[in-house]
Amino acid sequence: AQKNEQTLRRIHELRSRLQQLFQIEEFTDRQVKELSGGERTKLSLCLLLMSEPDVLLLDEPTNHLDLESIAKLGGLLESYAAADISVLSVSHVHSYLAQAGRDGVAEIRLEPGARTLAFSSRPYLQFVRDRSRQDFSIVDGTIAWAVPQGKPVGIILSPLKEKITIPQSPLESIEVPPLVSGAVWVLSGNNGCGKTKLMESMVRQKKGEKNFERSKGAFIAYLPQFWPDEVAEGSLEQFYRWVVNSIDQFAQVVPKQFIAAIQKIGFTSHTGGKSLGETFLRKPLASFSGGEQRLLWFLAASTFKPKLDALFLDEPTNHMDHRIQEVVTKAIQDFPGAVVFSTHDLNLLESISATGGVGNTKGGTMSAKNFILEKRGGRTRIIESTESPALYMRRKMESGHKVGKRAGTKV
Repeated sequence: AQKNEQTLRRIHELRSRLQQLFQIEEFTDRQVKELSGGERTKLSLCLLLMSEPDVLLLDEPTNHLDLESIAKLGGLLESYAAADISVLSVSHVHSYLAQAGRDGVAEIRLEPGARTLAFSSRPYLQFVRDRSRQDFSIVDGTIAWAVPQGKPVGIILSPLKEKITIPQSPLESIEVPPLVSGAVWVLSGNNGCGKTKLMESMVRQKKGEKNFERSKGAFIAYLPQFWPDEVAEGSLEQFYRWVVNSIDQFAQVVPKQFIAAIQKIGFTSHTGGKSLGETFLRKPLASFSGGEQRLLWFLAASTFKPKLDALFLDEPTNHMDHRIQEVVTKAIQDFPGAVVFSTHDLNLLESISATGGVGNTKGGTMSAKNFILEKRGGRTRIIESTESPALYMRRKMESGHKVGKRAGTKV
């Protein structure tokens, strides 16, 4: 009985510290199906770490996490290593690997016809800078957007009221400016602050919940964090039809254009270097990796005609390896319309925040606007910051790493 009491006290202590670290207490009274992707990841990490393991195996532990939480996790695991707890992480997030891979790297290399394992005791940052190391990628080209036909729409989206409220979210009486052609918006904020809900409200015109008015002739492509079940369980051709019809339900769907875009980028996964056809389109979407699926979304959207006025991107580089991240980042930079996105990819933020970061094909661009969604007391307010998105998130990550490291010494 005494041993059980000590165990219960320890579990309570661990739960309290981990909940505070990842701010889990804000959603413990909700059902899991109601949680955002980042909130689910935080919950999973909390349950895992409460077991006080001697060895931690983490498969994409940063997926859907905000950058501050990623930094907290990195600091926490740094303390675990100091306590002789072994950690093996699978990840595509450069900023996380820089912290989690200080003691060595095991890299699975995909080569034509074989996979090999390379191990190095060098820190991750030194390992990836080795010029003798060759990356193999499933792509060797770039994504080209369809040439816009007609004049761009001046104002793409406008709020219907000065202050709007989005149901089933912490977004109450918020002010959102009109989205104009060529604008670049970064939605910054911790998990659960309402970034996804805001995007969905702007893109999807739900009956009885309309908060924004879309200008006539404006076309928007929305990349969500998760596919609808019927899409995730369908074929590649069904996925393509869903992407195109999500932009315009009356659009003509031409699978041959999708195949051409896939072949042009040199997509070698599942193809064996052969020409693609109807058999390839019948492949289950689930047979492709998460990163491949998101790459295929960009390829599908790039074929849309007559024009795309805006991209709404919710964690666009999730699951992607470094090479595919580069391809997608370049595609976002080359997009001629407006871009609204949230991301945990610091490299993407820095690319978009740079002068000329988006819209290079237009001969100029607007500077990225940083909209910070700050949640306090269950409600979120939106602040338009003058600080660049990349600098803002670097500052948040430095603070988060220190907090996570301190928490690790106590946990």
